[in-house]
Amino acid sequence: MKKPLYAVLILSVFIAGGNLSAQDAPENNAALVYQKAANLLREMPKDSQGFIKNANVVIENGWTSEFNDLKPLILKNTQAIAEFRSGAKVEKCDFTLGEKFERTPAGKTPNFAGVVNLARLALLQARLFEQQNKWDAVLDDYLAVLRLECHLNRQKDHVLLSQMIGLIVQKMAYKPLCDLIKRKELTFKQASLLSAEMNAARRGSLGLDAALVDEREFARAAGESLMSFDEKGDYKREFMKEFNAREDEIFALLNGAYARNDLSAFNKAIKGFDELLQKEIKEKQRFNPLIPKDIAASMQDPQSALRVMPFYGPKIMARYLAGIGASQYARVIASHYIARVNFDLLRIAAAIRSYKLKNRRLPDSLLAMTPDYLDVVPADPFNYFRPVKYVKSKKEWRVYSLGPDRNDDQAKVVHSGATEKIEEKGDLVITGG
Repeated sequence: MKKPLYAVLILSVFIAGGNLSAQDAPENNAALVYQKAANLLREMPKDSQGFIKNANVVIENGWTSEFNDLKPLILKNTQAIAEFRSGAKVEKCDFTLGEKFERTPAGKTPNFAGVVNLARLALLQARLFEQQNKWDAVLDDYLAVLRLECHLNRQKDHVLLSQMIGLIVQKMAYKPLCDLIKRKELTFKQASLLSAEMNAARRGSLGLDAALVDEREFARAAGESLMSFDEKGDYKREFMKEFNAREDEIFALLNGAYARNDLSAFNKAIKGFDELLQKEIKEKQRFNPLIPKDIAASMQDPQSALRVMPFYGPKIMARYLAGIGASQYARVIASHYIARVNFDLLRIAAAIRSYKLKNRRLPDSLLAMTPDYLDVVPADPFNYFRPVKYVKSKKEWRVYSLGPDRNDDQAKVVHSGATEKIEEKGDLVITGG
């Protein structure tokens, strides 16, 4: 089934563009080094999906003989991986490479494919170093991927896109980092460095509120693009007034839902908007039998969209188009908080490991680790932003969030941690000994 025109316009920002010009870009930009590293990639598999699938298995579980055919790829790309690690050490990162442009459906977007492949190769190499007991080299590769994630989460342009790519990188790195934290070979120095890096990454990340501001501007530009056919401007003026008013309502609701991590008011309002809109649409259809009955089908391409718009008028079309995608933004909020909790639990685990290596015992509480190991005790967005829970016994510890179902299962029912599984039951949990 084809997507409505407005959905196509939204998707265009994710697939348009390519490598941006480096002209006038500052020399201390990590993105430039990442770009150089991507240009050094050699003999990447033509079957990209097959490569990603096999690479993810190795990254998740470590090397086995079944995937030894991937090892030559690592050896051929050691120079690219080394350059990637150099880029990760640069503090500043601007993936627009200094180019200023408006957030419009036809605008350029950064090309993240190369840097994600570099992160994937670095993780594969780290897993290989684990087999060789080269633990400093393992940590160097993992820290490079962690810093890339931090760079992505600090972008001030195309914020939501950058954060979504950051989620991909975080998902790849989660299991290897979790395994490393639990390794008996990990020293206090290594654990402390990892813990400090993770705390710094969390402090510097932009929230989803910044992404929503950026997306609101893009929605405004998308509305303008839809009205490019109206040379006289009469339809456009009425459409844009109604479109912007509805978008302002929707994004105000989204920001409130994000601040509270509570979608109930948002969902209720969107349902009300939709019910009123459907009544108006049916009234139009009742008095004009020539009106196309399926607006979505009529918005499959620009030409059919231009035919249907005059039938329904600017106000109905504005409210209809403004509402498209609202529910997806709501899902992004839930996914964002799952990812944030995953990262917070992981950095708590690193802090506990550091504390135990130094003190030869587990901390009595998470608060006992502040500020030397944790800057603050992370909040659980699924429990009214109260502190995440920490339970210890003589042999093991557990740190957990209530998870998206908001039910305290005492860490006995465990959520998979997959950011897209917002309806899944169970707590988000990390355990250790």
